[in-house]
This record gives sequence, C-alpha cells and structure tokens, in this order.
Amino acid sequence: MRRPRPSLTDVGKHVVDERGTVLGTVSAVNEGVPYVDLDSDVVREVTSALSWQRVGDEEGLPLDVGAIERITTDQVRLRTEPQL
Repeated sequence: MRRPRPSLTDVGKHVVDERGTVLGTVSAVNEGVPYVDLDSDVVREVTSALSWQRVGDEEGLPLDVGAIERITTDQVRLRTEPQL
C-alpha cells in the first residue's frame, strides 16, 4: 500500500484517531512532514503516547508520516499502530 504524502493542501484538516476522535488540526506541512496543533483536551495523552516533543518554534508538533493511515478531503486519519 502507498504511504500518504502530506502536502500544503492538508493544512486545516482535522487529525483523527481510528475511532474518529479529533486530536487536532494540521497547522503546517514542511518538507512532507505535517505539524499538528493538538486540541487542549488531548495534548498530554497524545504527546505521551506518541512520544511527541515540540521542536523549536515550529507550528505545532511533527507527525510521523508512518502514523498516517490515509488522508481524505477533510481529515488525516491515524493508524491504530504506526507501521515501520
């Protein structure tokens, strides 16, 4: 299966988990890496579970492309378990 390729057209899309829960919004895409502004209710849980760390002054937290199951017209859906 082809891996999704994030692009600038994905900015503003909701990032959702496998249950459809909105985790945040794509705030930027830099060199194919999407950055996510997390919803305040899930910030601690998600950053801990995915070992995310804020890098410098980037817009949002970087999302590993391997964690993305698919990208649709309005959302970026995450895998249940990231593929290596």
